[in-house]
Amino acid sequence: MLRELERRSPGALEDLRGDPISWLQSWSEVDLRLLGPRPDIPADSPRCDVEGGYRATALIPRIGIGRSTPARMNFTALHELGHHLQRTTDELVDNLGVRDDVGEALEEAACDAFAAAVLIPDQIASDVLGDATPAATDVAALWARLPAVSRQAIVVRASKNLQTDGHIVLLTEEGVVEICASRGAFRLPRGSHQQHTAIWDAHVRTHGATAETRTRFRYSSGLEAGETMYAQATTIGKGHVVIVAAVERVPWQLSVYHDTRVRYGKSWTCERTSCGASFVATDVCKTCGTPVCPECNYCECRTVDEFNCVECFLIKPIAEQSAQVNVCVGCAG
Repeated sequence: MLRELERRSPGALEDLRGDPISWLQSWSEVDLRLLGPRPDIPADSPRCDVEGGYRATALIPRIGIGRSTPARMNFTALHELGHHLQRTTDELVDNLGVRDDVGEALEEAACDAFAAAVLIPDQIASDVLGDATPAATDVAALWARLPAVSRQAIVVRASKNLQTDGHIVLLTEEGVVEICASRGAFRLPRGSHQQHTAIWDAHVRTHGATAETRTRFRYSSGLEAGETMYAQATTIGKGHVVIVAAVERVPWQLSVYHDTRVRYGKSWTCERTSCGASFVATDVCKTCGTPVCPECNYCECRTVDEFNCVECFLIKPIAEQSAQVNVCVGCAG
């Protein structure tokens, strides 16, 4: 997108970095409109994680920006400019069309990354973040260095440094996700609540100081899901918290990858022949990482004594054996 912007408007990057809204208001390719806070904007682009929208079907493509802080409005304006460049560049459109979701998730991530790249000079980001997975304290330091840039843009730029599967998340002081930038893991939805996760509990216990622990996160279903990650949380200005989480190679502690994937929220069937109970996975064995059956307590690393009933020819747990050897209680009458 940066190359396409330079092709269409040579030298625009510095002007955009200084005042994106004024630049867009004077640019002939789009019609920029400033709207009220939290507007419901009909849009042709995917449902955005920012307070704005883009309509390519208008006579002149239209960008709508919800009123907020100047820093956040700048990020929103550039995000929507990203949609305009994406939707009006044949090569970029073709790249999205081959994906199963017609590229909606990729387009959103690309527009976030474009906005962050315009607002945050690479040299400053490299000086503060380095070239590896950053700590949450590093992300907060980058925002302190560039206070006129929105926290959302800072989080997106910092996620570029993730070296393994992980997230960088901006939350309100109530633990609600405002934006999440991820690598290799399903992105936490905007508006999802993280209050009942291990890292949020640790943050609360430190009364706002930097906290570290291993954690999973909660998705729209309210259930914890995904891998257990090394996480660090710290405040980033008044009223916000930033969390950096990754499966390994974090800078604040020795971290080695352990496969802890659990398909939470999915319907499971107990693999033990004599049980076969169907259930939603809400607990996991700490040894083998597979869901534990709530009916028989079975997982891949646990064995349960069983017998083959000679009357019904079914395999049953030993607890269901009657006084007659190898006859289940049901068949014994």
